[in-house]
Amino acid sequence: MREEEIKKHDEQRWKNRLAVRESLAEWADKYVFQMWMTGTFKPDQAYRDAIKTKRAFQRFIERLSKEYGKDAIEFFMVVERFKHGDFTHIHALLNGLEGLTYNQVREFWESMFGRAQVEGYDPTKGASFYLTKYILKDTCDWDIKIDQKKSMILKITDYKNLSLAPQWERSKSGAVIRKKVSEIGE
Repeated sequence: MREEEIKKHDEQRWKNRLAVRESLAEWADKYVFQMWMTGTFKPDQAYRDAIKTKRAFQRFIERLSKEYGKDAIEFFMVVERFKHGDFTHIHALLNGLEGLTYNQVREFWESMFGRAQVEGYDPTKGASFYLTKYILKDTCDWDIKIDQKKSMILKITDYKNLSLAPQWERSKSGAVIRKKVSEIGE
């Protein structure tokens, strides 16, 4: 009987985490992000602690803001441990970087910490869904900074000719809407 209780508890825990993931993905997809980034750290600067990694990311945002005069940088970031479990890295959606190139943001991260990959954000590829999967892990931390009064709300109105990624579908009115996580899978 004890084994069944543990299994039932684990299943409920997974369902709860999936619900959080789905809610965050749905929320994040309401906003327009400009860039998607992954940032790693040089070995001598690597963090084992998710909180220190998050603070490093916040320093990056503060310095980027000061360097380029961007006072409204918004982000949704997640700290993830590498598969071997020792060190952390970040994944983030960024907004408020008008006029900056992907290379400028990448080079700025690299001047502070290590390697980075920065790309354009395409909401039909489900970057927010990709980002939220890390929240399901036991050893993660995350942070969100969105100014809801100033942020650009995503207006999905005329994507009629757009081919959709698997996590999107069209409503009867033709609007593009997100499928439930349970319908998509990993």
